[in-house]
Amino acid sequence: MQWTSVWEAAAGRTGGSGDNGLFELAQAARREMEAARAQFEEVHDPDLVDHAIFRLQAAERHYVYLLREARG
Repeated sequence: MQWTSVWEAAAGRTGGSGDNGLFELAQAARREMEAARAQFEEVHDPDLVDHAIFRLQAAERHYVYLLREARG
């Protein structure tokens, strides 16, 4: 299932008015996850690698949480 269809299903379930804010939050979380992944791929310092891993894991968990909320 594509993520856009998850949003369409959520919008249809609630009438479409309440999920716009959730959709925007999830899009921001996805961008943060992509930025964290890019940072992880670029760092070489061991201390920064630890930070990049933490940031990526937190961003992934936040994104998954928002997707679950959208699915209801």
